Amino acid sequence: MKYILLISVYLISVNCLSAPYLIEDHLKFLSGQKKSKRWSLKDAFTGKKTSGNKKSAPIVSVLPKNVKKNQKYEFSFGLEYGNLNLDIDGVEDRYEVYRASITAYARFLGVVGNFYLTEDSKENLGDVALSLRLVGSSQQTTHLSLFYGVNKTKEIDAGVLKNVNNYIWGGELMLYFIDVLGASYHLTHTEENTESDISLRRSGRRHEVRVFLDYNYFRLFGSHVLEILEYKNTSVLSRKKSQGIMGGVKLFF
Repeated sequence: MKYILLISVYLISVNCLSAPYLIEDHLKFLSGQKKSKRWSLKDAFTGKKTSGNKKSAPIVSVLPKNVKKNQKYEFSFGLEYGNLNLDIDGVEDRYEVYRASITAYARFLGVVGNFYLTEDSKENLGDVALSLRLVGSSQQTTHLSLFYGVNKTKEIDAGVLKNVNNYIWGGELMLYFIDVLGASYHLTHTEENTESDISLRRSGRRHEVRVFLDYNYFRLFGSHVLEILEYKNTSVLSRKKSQGIMGGVKLFF
């Protein structure tokens, strides 16, 4: 019995120590699958070589033909930080913002969530959207996707802090220049809210241009953000402009 217990403890210890390496190997395997289907500008101009034989560059897969080429399941988690310039009706200021992003895809359909934390806790907000990838086979390939969802935040309306819900829609275009370097453009359009119990009306657009480096399942990126929001309350019109640089990391699994 004593030896059985010792052997059990040994096996459990080995499994615990080897688990991180097994997880990393699995993440590298998933990343390698996506890389093999990746289309880049370099591939378009030079082609790829396999076993010394030159072949044409991978073709960007497009729905509905690319359904089977898409990753069966794909997830990501990202964190980023920015110190942005703020302009409210000509009055300038700066503020810090943190953002956490979560995505979950099954083939070409996904759910995308973004959650923001600013210096003023009253301005905390987030959005959740359904995403459709029209071109490309994963988040780590050249792709084009469209999304539609809802943004939730809190705003002061007639001196009272209230929840404001806006429908959002937009898209993302991502292009790899080489296997590890790429850029993307992300547009989010915020529709005007229509709650009957809120006199405040909020709408606008957000533009994000991002440059990134991929290393296996890990991404390092920097973005230039420009967001313009308009607030209407009876006859009063206010304009809020935020812009600056944000940087962060993202993990794919």
